[in-house]
Amino acid sequence: MREILLTSSVLILAVLLLRRAFRDRISRRAQYVLWALVLVRLLVPVSLPGRTSPSCRRRSRWAGQ
Repeated sequence: MREILLTSSVLILAVLLLRRAFRDRISRRAQYVLWALVLVRLLVPVSLPGRTSPSCRRRSRWAGQ
């Protein structure tokens, strides 16, 4: 859950920075697309398994038996 919040926060910060950097050059449609990406990230909580995920720990425990 922490990973989802962290990546969403970074994505929101990136969108805000892009809007500020390209204030007059980015179209309204592009701005809506960027915010739609943020919305999708918040609504679809998908995270990739990492090294610290419980499934990886189980596999390494079984490999030792």
